[in-house]
Amino acid sequence: MSRFRPLLTPFLTTVVAAAVAGCAGAEPASDEVPSSGAPEGEVAQISMPETDIWLATLDRTEEGLVLRGPENVTNRAGYENQPAFLPDGSFLYTRQTGNTTDIWRYDPATGSHTEVTSTPESEYSPTPLPAGDGFSVVRVEADGTQRLWQFDMSGANAVVVFPDVAPVGYHAWADPEHAYLFILGDPPTLQSAERGAGGSQLLAEGIGPSIQKVPGRPAVSFVEVTEVGSEIETWTMGEAISRLVAEGLEGAVHHAWTPDGTLLQAAGNTVYAFDGGGMGWMEIGSLPAGLEVTRLAVSGDGTRLAVVVGPASGE
Repeated sequence: MSRFRPLLTPFLTTVVAAAVAGCAGAEPASDEVPSSGAPEGEVAQISMPETDIWLATLDRTEEGLVLRGPENVTNRAGYENQPAFLPDGSFLYTRQTGNTTDIWRYDPATGSHTEVTSTPESEYSPTPLPAGDGFSVVRVEADGTQRLWQFDMSGANAVVVFPDVAPVGYHAWADPEHAYLFILGDPPTLQSAERGAGGSQLLAEGIGPSIQKVPGRPAVSFVEVTEVGSEIETWTMGEAISRLVAEGLEGAVHHAWTPDGTLLQAAGNTVYAFDGGGMGWMEIGSLPAGLEVTRLAVSGDGTRLAVVVGPASGE
C-alpha cells in the first residue's frame, strides 16, 4: 500500500526559544515529555506514568516473526521508557529519579542497569548518533525550554544540537547531519533540521509522538493522526513528498522497524507485524493480560524487541 503526498509547505521556519513561553504550563503533547513550566532555577514536581520495559526475543520462522519469552527487565515502581538499542545489544532508556529524568543503560548480557547521565535537567528520548560516537536526547532546560542535545557515550560533553529549534518532543536521525523532529504545539508538527544550518523545515502537521529511522535508506517514518484513525508514512530526505505505508492499528501511535524492513505496532498487550503482501497486520505475540504496550524498539541484529508496558486502560 502506498500513496504520495505533497510537502506541506516549503519555507524555512526558525523556531526561537521565546516560542516556548507560549507552551509553558500547557497540557503536554504526550505523557512522556511534559513541559513543567517551572520558574528558572526551580524543578517542578513531575507526575509520570508507571511504566516498565520488557525484553523479548524475535524469531523469524517460515510463518513469519514470532515473539518469545517477554520478561520485565526494569521491574521497579516508577517511570522507565523510550528504549533505544546500541550496537552491542544493550539499550539506553529514560528513567525518573526524584523530580527529574536521566538516561540509563541496560545490558542484557549481565542484567545490569547503569546511570549514564546525572544532571539537574531532565533528559528524554535517548537516540544513538548515526556516527556511533554518542547519543542525542531531548533536554528540558532550567527555564523549561526543550531542545535537542547530544552527549558522548559516557554521558559527558553535553552540547546543544539545534540552538534555534524548540520545543522539541521527539526525534530521529536520517543521517549524521539531518534530524527529523516532533515539535510540540497545537497541532504538533514534523520538522527537519540540518546541523549548522539554523532553523527547521516544516513538513507535516498533526503527527504522533513516534518518529523512526527507516532501515537501509536516509528516511524516517512517522504516524499521522487523522479524524478516523492513524496512518504510518515515510519521508525520504531530499524529497518533497511522503509515502503512506500502512493504516495504523486502532489506538496505536507508536511503531518500529526490524532491520529487514518489517513494520511493527502494538495494540493492547499484543504485538503485530505488517505484511505488505496483502495480509495486513499479523499477530506475532502477546504480553500478559492486563498490560498495554506503547513504545517498541528493535535491536540492530533484529533478534530482540524492547517494549514499554503499563497497566491497560481501566486496570
